[in-house]
Amino acid sequence: MEQLHHDIVERILERLTAKSLGRFKSVSRRWKSTIESRYFQNRQLICGGDDPQVLLVYLSCDVAAPPNIQPVVSDEAQVTAVKITPTESENCTFVSQTSCDGLVCLYSFYDSGLVANPTTGWSRCFPPSRLQQLIHGLQEKFFELAYRFPLLGFGKDNLRDTYKPVFLYNSSELGLDNVTTCEVFDFSANSWRYVVPASPHRIIASREPLYFDGSLHWFTEGQDETKVLSFHLHSETFQLISNTPLPFPGRVHPEDIALCSLSNRLCVSLKTDLLQLIWSFAPRNNNNNDKTWVKLYTIDLNTTSFWFGSTHTLALSALSLSGTTNKFLLYDREYNEHKQHLVLHDPATKSFDLLLSAKSIGLPLSYVQSLISIY
Repeated sequence: MEQLHHDIVERILERLTAKSLGRFKSVSRRWKSTIESRYFQNRQLICGGDDPQVLLVYLSCDVAAPPNIQPVVSDEAQVTAVKITPTESENCTFVSQTSCDGLVCLYSFYDSGLVANPTTGWSRCFPPSRLQQLIHGLQEKFFELAYRFPLLGFGKDNLRDTYKPVFLYNSSELGLDNVTTCEVFDFSANSWRYVVPASPHRIIASREPLYFDGSLHWFTEGQDETKVLSFHLHSETFQLISNTPLPFPGRVHPEDIALCSLSNRLCVSLKTDLLQLIWSFAPRNNNNNDKTWVKLYTIDLNTTSFWFGSTHTLALSALSLSGTTNKFLLYDREYNEHKQHLVLHDPATKSFDLLLSAKSIGLPLSYVQSLISIY
């Protein structure tokens, strides 16, 4: 290696796995400087040998999480688990449902949040938003409002190569004048700031925002029609993603719908008594500028009830796998005293295979190992 030009060494190193590179930092100061540079880390994320996997995120306060969780490997997926321990000042209790470039975002009602890289052990906390400070100031009065605490979105501005935690929340219940309020955390300034104007559409706060293709997405709240709202993380502007109505029959219960990403497409899902239907936002007649909702999958809930029960109230969550397979994972977001399951579904054969069963499976995320950190 010493006889090779360092540019060639870099090209070799960027094709290695993130875990291997963590050990190679001790070879020399130059290697350490190279591996810790943001340019190299971005290149390694693109060229490296790490395949996407399913990461089960447990918090230290999750007593159901076993101290040692063995990886589960199948032909289609590798499932690994990580236990993240926030500090007492962070006290995180939630995990954003999207991992970006190997980074995981944790947060709580009142306290500081945390962005962590489980592969390298790097983490950085961020202070409470103004919403969280307001809730903390209200104390018990907050719960009297019957206000649904909004779920934090986490995504990436692909043009600036920056990562952003985002709170979007309905405002009228909190005595604010605007329809919604949007706060974005800026890691370079280490502070939250308002986005003005915020969305003119109220959101369904109980459903997780989904990061997909440079934007965060929410369901809108409406008397007669539910829509999908997007927030572009570079321009920081809101828009409804389609003039085509969602394929939901009239008004639906918020617990029956979910957002997901399957086959590299934005998808919406609806649970009925017997079926769960999934549509993707896809080009109409091969015209990429004209998209509509196309039915992608139909899941027989009579079959899945063997694992998830026949009375589960939330729509099952779907998690895409990498590669050429169309198989995907299903899991139930409800936490109770019974076991939780991670089930592999093959829509071509309509078959289901149990991948993991445990007292708690944490929160499953689609994850790729990386060296990325935020400074």
